[in-house]
Amino acid sequence: MSEDALKALLQADAPAFPPVRDIGFVIAVMEKVERRRLFENLAWWVCAGCAVIVVMALVMPFLTPALISLGDALVPAVVILSVIGMVAVGVWYLRPALRDFGIRI
Repeated sequence: MSEDALKALLQADAPAFPPVRDIGFVIAVMEKVERRRLFENLAWWVCAGCAVIVVMALVMPFLTPALISLGDALVPAVVILSVIGMVAVGVWYLRPALRDFGIRI
């Protein structure tokens, strides 16, 4: 067979399809990557939590008496600020529904 005939035969035989992807393999690799990322994030959060616990254990014995003496005076302010905060968050989340009724916030 001549070179031209072989070339024509091979060109006519090979369709222009993209390379085949193994979706199972791709998903397995993505799962391993995400699992590794999850464990890295968990490690950081556990270390940060332990650091916060250690700092609180060192600081709270000195802060507790001051917080107790201030607590009685601050109870009304804390209650008022809590109610204001809850109302603000409620209005923030209700904005889309309020827009449906023509109320612009």
